Amino acid sequence: MFRSFLGALALERNRKCGQKTVVVFKSNRSHLSKSVLLMRFKANALWRWSNYLQSRDAPGRPLVLINIDETNVKLVPQEREGHVSKRAYRLFVQGMPMGRNASLSAQRSTITHVAAMCDRADFQTLLPQVVLVGANQVSEERLARLRMAAPACARIWRYSKGWMSTSVMVRYMRLLGKCLKDFRQTYRFILYVDVLKAHISPVVLRVASAENIWICVLPAKMTWALQPCDTHLFACYKRMLTEEFQRRSGLTSTGEISWELMLDSLWQVILVLLQGRDWAHAFESVGLARMQTRISLRTKSKLRYERDPPPVDSSLPALADFEQIFPKGVTVPIHELFLPIERFLRGEHAGNVALMDEDLADEPARARSVNPWFGRTRRTSAQIQSAASSIPTPARPWTPPQPKSPSPLPPPQEPPSQSATAASSTQCPPHLLPHSRLPIGRRLPAPRRSSSRLLESDASVASLPPGHATQQ
Repeated sequence: MFRSFLGALALERNRKCGQKTVVVFKSNRSHLSKSVLLMRFKANALWRWSNYLQSRDAPGRPLVLINIDETNVKLVPQEREGHVSKRAYRLFVQGMPMGRNASLSAQRSTITHVAAMCDRADFQTLLPQVVLVGANQVSEERLARLRMAAPACARIWRYSKGWMSTSVMVRYMRLLGKCLKDFRQTYRFILYVDVLKAHISPVVLRVASAENIWICVLPAKMTWALQPCDTHLFACYKRMLTEEFQRRSGLTSTGEISWELMLDSLWQVILVLLQGRDWAHAFESVGLARMQTRISLRTKSKLRYERDPPPVDSSLPALADFEQIFPKGVTVPIHELFLPIERFLRGEHAGNVALMDEDLADEPARARSVNPWFGRTRRTSAQIQSAASSIPTPARPWTPPQPKSPSPLPPPQEPPSQSATAASSTQCPPHLLPHSRLPIGRRLPAPRRSSSRLLESDASVASLPPGHATQQ
């Protein structure tokens, strides 16, 4: 558009001067950067995986695409600058404070909302909306009152920390499977999650397979462009929540801030926004539905596509695709991701068959005795290097080696000069017997003594009665 404007301006100026001008523009095509190519590669990997999961089913069976993500809800929403009424301006002139009287702990206090959305309006009311609160924020008695005021689709879970974890995700998967239990045989459910560690844990994937929910993971660092919750939901969600909270707090006499007021505003946003709209266009615009035929211009601009992206097939993704989707340093749980595909390949009526790995999800982890020095010595470090290049085998429990009994020592060699002492050693006390040990090193020479003293000592030993020892 800018080039055509410059060309028209040049032609109009030269027409007035009576000159004939030919406007030529040189091509300014720049090469794509490495980051743009990486974004496109991740998007193609996600679309290929999504197409593969959507094509692995009986023809004509309807699909339900679900996306869940967490967002924090503040007790004191951040209010932006804007216009104020005349009454508020008079209060400001009189010296009255214009902000809310909230403590620092109240300003930092947040809870977590696990938002769920799908591409079918009839299933949107069945999806659970879970709110995670901390133990220091809401007491047990207060929690019972909040649950009574919550709508049917909302759940309030109280933990020591109001954050998402693996145990919370396992509980959420079982709740989601319970809500969709009556439609397992007639519909196929595909759940899109990001690469949060709690989302892609092998335990969570096994529980999702047991609930007949297929998992598709969104690429790392690409949720801002490819996740429906981030691209279409959370912006208007935050705006409506702030406006509803301000409206409800303005109706109170004191303008106090409480979790009851914030949760009432949250329930209203869930009923009006999440359940009152059809989110099918959100999945189509990011390429997760209809084989990427309705990608929005906004998604194309994020991925730097001037035209429609090339078509993506529905074949099995390669291992390089999974390595680009998952973050670096994370082991790709290939076996757990394809457990639902194994269920599908077993037959049409294999929905009620429980796989062996799915049964292990309910069992607690057993403690195994492991050698703490394995890999720290020369012998075991070589074993680790050889095991890394081969197929992994289950390690045997380490048992400490049994101490070996010492071998008996041979009898000591007695010198001929001590024959008299050895003859009477059976009658001597134990503490006066000579030490019985093997000679080590070179034998030391005996001390020199005169022949007269040697004869006197032998005579004195011979004259002593039995049971007495010699004293020198």
